[in-house]
Amino acid sequence: MTTGRSVVLATSLESPDLTPSDRLYAEALQRSGCQVVAAAWDGPREAFAGADAVVIRSTWGYYRTLDSFRAWTEAMASATRLFNSI
Repeated sequence: MTTGRSVVLATSLESPDLTPSDRLYAEALQRSGCQVVAAAWDGPREAFAGADAVVIRSTWGYYRTLDSFRAWTEAMASATRLFNSI
């Protein structure tokens, strides 16, 4: 990813904070010049608006609402680059 890119690491409302490994990943992206935030996939979609990339990370509990999760991943894949894709 190039400098200045915005990256959203997808978490969940159940566990919205970054895990220790997610924090390491975020720090590495930031060192390369990316702006990194975390947002819950099952929270407000506005958190993902305008992101250059979305990375599925700690989306715990997605399997309990699989149809909603699939719809979210499809929406993200059509709006931006989705990593750890469907």
